[in-house]
Amino acid sequence: MKLLRLYPKAWRQRYEAEMRALLDQHEVTIATRLDLLRGALDASLFDRGFAMGPALPALRGARLGLVPCAFVLAHYLLSLDLHADSSLINLLNNAVLASLAVVCLWVGKREAERGTGWAARLVAGAAAGAAGLLASTIVADGLLLADLRFGVTSFVIALQGGSMSGSDFADVARELLNLHWLATTAVAVVVAGVVGAVVAAAGTVFRGVRITRTATSA
Repeated sequence: MKLLRLYPKAWRQRYEAEMRALLDQHEVTIATRLDLLRGALDASLFDRGFAMGPALPALRGARLGLVPCAFVLAHYLLSLDLHADSSLINLLNNAVLASLAVVCLWVGKREAERGTGWAARLVAGAAAGAAGLLASTIVADGLLLADLRFGVTSFVIALQGGSMSGSDFADVARELLNLHWLATTAVAVVVAGVVGAVVAAAGTVFRGVRITRTATSA
């Protein structure tokens, strides 16, 4: 498996033989290769000493924070269909923030299971919230600008027998990419980071309650 060469030398000396034996016993799929790539990144960060600080938890949180972007893309693609259920479109739009909250909870839970300290858990949650909101905003506005520039929506709707009056690309670009938009986005990202840290802490607490109840029942 060539992907194992991406792992640090110290990791390969200790785990490569065991990993190769494990891979030989299972079918190597695309998901397996992606997981190996993720593991190589984590192992490289540990090897470079980033595990001693908040960089690694922040990276893990920011990576999971990208999940809500899928709902932004789904919302855009579904809106191209004239016959799509409007309630489903609205649901996808609201799912962005809901999924971001779930991601922050999940980040807190995962960091607690890893045994990281409270500071690292809060940093991971803040990174998930900030990265999730920033990435979702960039994707949504980027799709809007690309749509106006290349006329994707108007073309697809025309194929379905409809028509629409589009906005001017230059006007929308000026409205979006100005100091007010940048300042508003920056404030929103900071707020999302704070909320993400709080929600991640809640995820940690929920995990602790579950463990306490399990131990008590035992």
